[in-house]
Amino acid sequence: MGFRVLLADPPAGFPEQLAAAAPDVEFRDLAAARADWPHDAAMWWPTRADAFGERLDRLSRRIRVDGALWVVMPKKALAASFGVGLTWDEMQRAALASGDFVDTKTVSLGPTHYATRFVVRANRRKARGG
Repeated sequence: MGFRVLLADPPAGFPEQLAAAAPDVEFRDLAAARADWPHDAAMWWPTRADAFGERLDRLSRRIRVDGALWVVMPKKALAASFGVGLTWDEMQRAALASGDFVDTKTVSLGPTHYATRFVVRANRRKARGG
């Protein structure tokens, strides 16, 4: 396995779906992953806006400085049924507030969720150890 993805707070069943869809990728739960082992990417399923920026920063330090952090959210009409009290606009605003991150892509993950990719801005990577 070459590509490693850290999973933070995934809903039940999502890790299994990801593993089935990408069998050559190693998915690791945040609680079980070694802190000193950088991952190529992370996927995070936030539910609230409070402390969003702080958590995004902590997760980003668990991936390679040129890696990607995907923020996964339920589609707007389904947010309440997944217990998510955060809108895409709130999420993006919080992520961009630090000045370290930029969102580069949003993709659908099926009928219920989508993900937005954030990366550390190129001019900030050196300051973050890259």
